[in-house]
Amino acid sequence: MLETLLRDIDAADLNAFARTMTTPADFELTRTVMPERRLNSVKLRIKSSKRLVNAAKFRAYDAQSAVARRHAEKIITEGMRPLLGQKLIVGELEQILLDTARGADASEFIELLYDDIERHVESIHNRMELAAGDLLVDGKFSLNGENGLTLEADFGVPAPNMPTAAKPWSDPTCDPIADELRWIEYLRSIGAPLPARVLTSHKARATLAANNAYRAAYYGSVNPTAVLAPNEVEVVRARYNLPPITVYDVQISVDDAYQRVIPEDRWILLPPNPESWAETQYGITAESLVLSSGTNPAITREDAPGIVITPPGRPGPGLDEGGCRRHAGHVHPGHPHHREGPLMPATTRTLATAVFVTDPKTHETLLLAAGTTVADPTVAEQITHPDAWEPEQVRSADPQSAHPQCREVRDGRVRAALMLSDAEYAYLRSELGDIDRGDLMSATSALAQSRR
Repeated sequence: MLETLLRDIDAADLNAFARTMTTPADFELTRTVMPERRLNSVKLRIKSSKRLVNAAKFRAYDAQSAVARRHAEKIITEGMRPLLGQKLIVGELEQILLDTARGADASEFIELLYDDIERHVESIHNRMELAAGDLLVDGKFSLNGENGLTLEADFGVPAPNMPTAAKPWSDPTCDPIADELRWIEYLRSIGAPLPARVLTSHKARATLAANNAYRAAYYGSVNPTAVLAPNEVEVVRARYNLPPITVYDVQISVDDAYQRVIPEDRWILLPPNPESWAETQYGITAESLVLSSGTNPAITREDAPGIVITPPGRPGPGLDEGGCRRHAGHVHPGHPHHREGPLMPATTRTLATAVFVTDPKTHETLLLAAGTTVADPTVAEQITHPDAWEPEQVRSADPQSAHPQCREVRDGRVRAALMLSDAEYAYLRSELGDIDRGDLMSATSALAQSRR
């Protein structure tokens, strides 16, 4: 039954739709503090450099020039990106309810699948935003038994870069102006640039409005006792050449409970040109390589880094983000599901590209290399992507001729994600023909980037 529901689902369509969904606008950390970057590699790569240039020395006529010394170092750190992902089960009850053999409308299943894609992409962005917040808070990214994974990446932020105010700012008699000026002077002393802005919570900024030092700076005394408006707080900050404040109060659900990305009591001074200080890197995974290989790839090799989706029953265990993996409706081994029979004749076949399959006995995920001969029909049935097999063994059915109902649902989702009018989308369709595979991926990715 599941194969019947999925026969009109194309990986190119799903990935094109996923790429139209950009990072949420309020996710300040992965959008502007640590901007996202996609690398065609499975490794993370961090570069740091230091250079000290001394002043030249005068010399007398006919005397030798002083010998200069090079003071420079460049450090490149490499490591493997941890994988991040999830999957949703297509259970037996869902398949019965969506049984197309009983006349059910396949578009209902397709709509649910696209809903899952939206949910998964949002979940990946959520976790990456949490990771960026973890790093900003203490200079470390830590995983403590998360899905069985424990690790820590310590970026060596010096302790003086994480000071504590002399007196809590909740006390109206404290002097946050003096505290912040002292912190900025320390940054100047170590050669760091002046901060471009402050990232903090609404609650932390609100404490400044009732602070005596701020009110005295604005009114000339602590009287009148009225608190300052947000723009009046910024007037005081501008007077002391303090950076403007960006309020950040994002909360993300983790195991069904909301938690803040950054604690309310943090006051983070951010440098200018953030892309030269930190970035959020997305790489490639085995799933993206499978989808970008073969004679008719679902995505181009250039689009391999980042979030990719493998539909249920296709090669690869789920959806990846080059360090982020997830499954859109993947049928988990061991859960009951029905099928109407093998999609290919039970003959020996040879793989044209590497694929992931589930061992029918151990239920473990296996990677079969290109050139592998597959004789077990229970394994062959799992490999339904037409480009996975050698050309002479592809099914007679045309895999690119997606069902009109599937196309209609896909087109509506992409049009909504790109915020296109019907006329604009019709023009795009006329320009690109059927908007299939690589054309759709390139067009939607470009339009999504232009609308950021």
